[in-house]
Amino acid sequence: MQALLQKLSVHDRPRRAQGKIMNLKLAAEVADLLRTLPAREVTVFNASAEAPHLVSISAGGDPNLRVPNDVLTTHLAMRLSVTQIIPSPFTGAATTTSERCPACGEHHVNAHLDGSLSCGPGGTALTTPWHDDIARVFHHVARCVGIPATLEPASVDVDSNIRTDIRLSGVSARYADVYADVITYELTQPGTQDREAAQPGWSADKAEVTKFNKHFASVAASNRKNELKPVAVSEY
Repeated sequence: MQALLQKLSVHDRPRRAQGKIMNLKLAAEVADLLRTLPAREVTVFNASAEAPHLVSISAGGDPNLRVPNDVLTTHLAMRLSVTQIIPSPFTGAATTTSERCPACGEHHVNAHLDGSLSCGPGGTALTTPWHDDIARVFHHVARCVGIPATLEPASVDVDSNIRTDIRLSGVSARYADVYADVITYELTQPGTQDREAAQPGWSADKAEVTKFNKHFASVAASNRKNELKPVAVSEY
């Protein structure tokens, strides 16, 4: 009731007041639902809520659109949290928690393939190829709005070769440079989804701290007014 009173105003029209009441009611129902779900589903639910999207499928609606069935079904399965591997009845329940990873061939992922994005040839995560594309998009957007930007600038610390992905010149609150560095990570990993379900955003915070610890000293080496902005991007 206290939360409702904080939202309502004497100037609200009846329909607006009704909308606020329904908003709180649905929020309470969602909270009750999350308390009944496993950690993996809670993690996906929270991530999807932070990145709302609309999937619209119309047969023959766009004759120029050519999407392979396997690509379409995989993306829909990820977004709808649909199990992508059917457990074999011959091996029993073990396959529901230990499936063959498409990246390395070992049985360390679950039926949703959680964990496979963090595994790749030679130990390189499959999220790594996203890194350069995301950095290029940030750089292009900055240039489009008139911000002087440099992609993969040289290190500002003469004693270090550590460098960030993007430099935005003269845009900080103290008229110095802002350095941005991208890090990609997999949100739904079997070893971290329990923590992520209890503390939404924990994985992003961890990724940002990793980048901050790596780059801040070199960014501030030439000018203490420079700022560092880690950009953490998950599969959602």
